[in-house]
Amino acid sequence: MKQCKTCGKMRAKSAKSCPHCGAVVNHNLEFVLKIVVAIVAFNIFMAGYMRYM
Repeated sequence: MKQCKTCGKMRAKSAKSCPHCGAVVNHNLEFVLKIVVAIVAFNIFMAGYMRYM
């Protein structure tokens, strides 16, 4: 279960829309955001690592 970003009520992770308010869930956007955060974190780590080499 995950919390709906629009109404705050619980919805299934696999739901395409919130059963309470009808807000459409964009699973692709969530996945892309996780990838972007991972890439940024990796770049910050590598920049710090390379500084001390």
